[in-house]
Amino acid sequence: FDNYSTRFAPRDFDWRALGAVTDVKNQYACGSDWAMAAVADVEGARFLATGQLDDLSVQQLVACDPGNSGCQGGYTFRAFQYVEQFGGVVLDSDYGYKGICTTDECDDVDHGTPVCEKQMVNEAMKRYESAPVGGWQMVAMGAAYESDLMKLALLRNGPLAAVMNANGMEHYIHGVVGCDADGDCEAGNVDHHAMCDSASLDHSALVVGYGKAEGMAYWILKNSWGTEWGEDGFYRVQRGVNHCGIANFVTHSLMKHRTRRGSNC
Repeated sequence: FDNYSTRFAPRDFDWRALGAVTDVKNQYACGSDWAMAAVADVEGARFLATGQLDDLSVQQLVACDPGNSGCQGGYTFRAFQYVEQFGGVVLDSDYGYKGICTTDECDDVDHGTPVCEKQMVNEAMKRYESAPVGGWQMVAMGAAYESDLMKLALLRNGPLAAVMNANGMEHYIHGVVGCDADGDCEAGNVDHHAMCDSASLDHSALVVGYGKAEGMAYWILKNSWGTEWGEDGFYRVQRGVNHCGIANFVTHSLMKHRTRRGSNC
């Protein structure tokens, strides 16, 4: 992977095939896409650093991160800052996702405000069942970064947390959004020409790979709306045109060596 460069890179690439991506989750009616994307990014970075792939706790970020707003939204870079300052993310098996719903629209999930289970998180941290983050980096800040640098960062560093405009995503079924060709490239049940303001970013997802279909370059994104949505929970969007602002705010976590320490929420 060190040999990859902006001039030398595979035509198609997918971190799912190499074991760096956990199963698709469902955020339900909680606006936790920022936490879902951040945790998935950390999972991939941890896999590259240790060879271990585990489901990490989204709920820890939703309930315990004071720099973000839980089910009301947040930012991946602030999530990385929290994880760095706190000392890590515990396993999902320790602190599972609650699926808290903040509206009256959900019949199958809990209602209420997320509350941090501090004692449980601290005890899990002491057992070293955590993913320690040593920092974060800005990968892309606009269209100029997308074609070469964003792709190279994905290849060399693992899956990336991205923010985009989600206009029309609820209608996505399959294919590449932004493609006009017939066949595998064409996205089903999506208005390809629907306007989405690239400056208005409102949804976070994980970029896990890239490829081409009928000559159309695309990104592969892991979403957090369950496996019944899209292509088994994944989403393909046109690459190279900053579609819906996909390259405007891309971040990535950096792993650090595990050290023996305690933590306090």
